[in-house]
Amino acid sequence: STLRPKLDINPNYTVLWEPIQIKVDTNKPVAYFEYYFGDGKVVKTQSNIITHIYPKAWVYKLSVKAYSVDGD
Repeated sequence: STLRPKLDINPNYTVLWEPIQIKVDTNKPVAYFEYYFGDGKVVKTQSNIITHIYPKAWVYKLSVKAYSVDGD
């Protein structure tokens, strides 16, 4: 079956120098995640929970790629 990641972002808006937390739940085991924060920062990790602090209050395009252990 296809990997279906679900994002939980808290808070769902940016505040100057305040961290946001991103949690990814999936329907299959994941080998690793790539988090693209939209401010030039990219993090590759095995963790499904990550925090990030944005350098200024703004609208950012956040994306996450999840790679399953099956190669999906």
